[in-house]
Amino acid sequence: MSEQNGTSQSLNSLLRAARRQRLWTLEKAAEKVGVSVQTYCRWELGKQKARMSSLEQLCAAFGMPPEELGFDHVTHTGNSITVCHVTLHITYSEVVSVESLSGSVF
Repeated sequence: MSEQNGTSQSLNSLLRAARRQRLWTLEKAAEKVGVSVQTYCRWELGKQKARMSSLEQLCAAFGMPPEELGFDHVTHTGNSITVCHVTLHITYSEVVSVESLSGSVF
């Protein structure tokens, strides 16, 4: 994982492997998902996370849930996808704690 401009990046090898398994070019994958080649490349390189609408199209194009495509920032349950993995506990205007759904405290 590398650091650039304060953002951690790592190659999305699962997304790349799924594309290569289908023998799709970057252009073909981007076309199937309905995004630019530049956007799709950012996903594979780990430079950008997919938006919810794009993630749904991506999962439909590949016929796979987001976790199997390397998007671990989402939760897939049945037909629904949840992007939020963090619960904020707010009292008045002050953040009391930030707790992940698994129970760890940041």
